[in-house]
Amino acid sequence: MSDPNAPFTLIDRTKSQARGIPSEIEAAASPCRPSILQVYESAARMNDDQRIVILAVKNTGTTACRIEGYPTIGLVDESGASIAQIVVRQTGESSLSATISAPTQDAAAKKVPVDVVLPPAAQGTFEIGWSSGEQCPLASRIVISMPQIPTPGDGTASADLPPNVSGVFTINHPINVCHGEIQVSALTASAAV
Repeated sequence: MSDPNAPFTLIDRTKSQARGIPSEIEAAASPCRPSILQVYESAARMNDDQRIVILAVKNTGTTACRIEGYPTIGLVDESGASIAQIVVRQTGESSLSATISAPTQDAAAKKVPVDVVLPPAAQGTFEIGWSSGEQCPLASRIVISMPQIPTPGDGTASADLPPNVSGVFTINHPINVCHGEIQVSALTASAAV
């Protein structure tokens, strides 16, 4: 789907032609290379002990590129060791509520693989949410990896193959995570910045 007031196009890999996405736009957008992506914290919200951080992924390149709609999130401690006891749950939503809720059966049904096409200087955003508290485990940094879309015709476009990782980025944002879980929303495109 596209918004005539914003310079982005969402491509549902399962229905891209059915949604009327011009094939020249889809074909011209190659997978985003790590060297042209910039990942940074753009905003935050809170409600009592509920926290949400909005992270942006910006295309700093000169041509449009495509990125898979669910980033992979990891948390590391001060020494850089992974915090394995915290589960990362992808939601079926493009935005998180300031009240973190338990997963519903509908959440899995809402997860549709969506490619986000980012023109030059455009960004996509996604949110991570968690319950916070002083006595909860501390993560020193958020580690984000952006799955890369396989290039059509390169032999890896099969839906049952795992995506390639196109880049790993670190956000220095200490967080205390209670209840052993953080949630991550889908990547959605927004206007050029």
